[in-house]
Amino acid sequence: MTFWNFQRANRRRCLAALSLLFGFFFLVWWGLFEIVRLFFPFPFSLPYLFFVVGAFFPILFLLRRSEGAIREFIDAIGALPLDKEDLRHRRVENIVREISLSAGVTPPQVYIFPSPLKNAFSIKTEEGGTLVLSEGLAGNLRRDEIQGVVAHEIGHLVEGDTEYKTFLATLSAGFLSTRRLLGFSSSSQEGTEKGIGLPLQGGRFGLFAITVVLYLLVASLVARLLSLLVSRQREYLADLKALELTRNPEALARALCVVGRDRLRALVPLTHPSFAMLFFVNPAWRVWEEGSGLLAELFSTHPPLSERIRRLLGIAGVPVGLFYTQTMRHRAEIPQEDELYTKGREGWAGPFPLSQAMAQALGEPGSTLFSPEAGEIAPLSLGEATPHGCPRCGVSLTRAYFEDVPLLLCSGCGGAVMEGVRFKRTLIRESPVAESVRKTAGEVKEGFLKRKKETGKTRVGEFDPSPLLSCPLCGKPMGRFFYSYNLPVVLDCCGSCGIYFFDRNEWLLLQ
Repeated sequence: MTFWNFQRANRRRCLAALSLLFGFFFLVWWGLFEIVRLFFPFPFSLPYLFFVVGAFFPILFLLRRSEGAIREFIDAIGALPLDKEDLRHRRVENIVREISLSAGVTPPQVYIFPSPLKNAFSIKTEEGGTLVLSEGLAGNLRRDEIQGVVAHEIGHLVEGDTEYKTFLATLSAGFLSTRRLLGFSSSSQEGTEKGIGLPLQGGRFGLFAITVVLYLLVASLVARLLSLLVSRQREYLADLKALELTRNPEALARALCVVGRDRLRALVPLTHPSFAMLFFVNPAWRVWEEGSGLLAELFSTHPPLSERIRRLLGIAGVPVGLFYTQTMRHRAEIPQEDELYTKGREGWAGPFPLSQAMAQALGEPGSTLFSPEAGEIAPLSLGEATPHGCPRCGVSLTRAYFEDVPLLLCSGCGGAVMEGVRFKRTLIRESPVAESVRKTAGEVKEGFLKRKKETGKTRVGEFDPSPLLSCPLCGKPMGRFFYSYNLPVVLDCCGSCGIYFFDRNEWLLLQ
């Protein structure tokens, strides 16, 4: 079967599943209507006209409810727009632009939420398409792997899956809301949520209540099963759309493998199960979802990762065993595509890998870093002096980068000033740690425990009695606290400006 035939066959299966789902929805509405008619004979002669007109209201309610729920979800996970000064965020922006150009669509709005887990999802709002990635994915995956993930999510936008998924993700909530509207809340919610209250009394009311509740429970279960069927088929189709846009099935297979392994290490799910179908990979790992039995077919939101990877490698003509034993084993040795140029006293040099270019630019004050990917964005100046003085020694702070995140560096004492949001990104981004840094971190912890045992003092002021520092931006006194008792590094923070001050190489210890 060719790629195009496989894509057409998958679209036909998706259309059949969606038709079945919407047909079932109208059947449920008709059944509910008939139950109400059984207990409430209508006084007029056109009850089915009332049914047809009334069927549109649940659909509008679900659509509006799904849109509001998605907005609330984005706010709840703390998603923020891209930081244009962050090199890895800028790389994501360039990838989104090039994939959107390939797909012939307007680039979606991009948000990053601060989670070390690797995942992504896309939605459709009134403002247009929105793409949301985790910091763990945007900051740690390779460029071609991020391309595959972005192409997969833009494929959902192109194929119209985001409308389906936001509708399906809140379909069960719609049935629940209907039960509440009729006045059938759970015992824990009695007295807090009241429905319209149908005028039934005695045994007739109990029979009607039992009938409607059981009916809606069965309907919501069947609707969930049909929704999951649609979701699985659309994931296969989005994978194929990503191949059409990138022509790189192996990179997408690598991304699936990395995200899947990261999910196995995470003990806490990323989000509520109702929104799991929105994501690139189901954030909550369950062993039965990766199987091929009836249980996995009925209740899994995504196809098994192994099956998605197998299909991609089959299209690429790559043996599955070779992929796991060779490609994934030596993934770190695959050359990076994003390369930068540096300009110092001897002129332009490069191109260099991202980490090497940053190290060279930081080692030579006044050097310039330039990315050909940036397009119209101006080159990045490193070592440029700022009007702010170091809170520790008073020397003028200069602009620099650490983990591709901008910060202010002191050439005198080696201290650094970094925004709190950006500091959290450096903790999420994975990088090799030198053995000397690990040794120093161990010595810091041992010294703290020894002092605690000898003196019994654990307060920050007792551990570090030096005067409080003044914020280099607003001049107010900075607060002081331990990062954690597991790693008792003393941090200075300005609550007004939201910045941290680190003494020499303290941020390396936290890494």
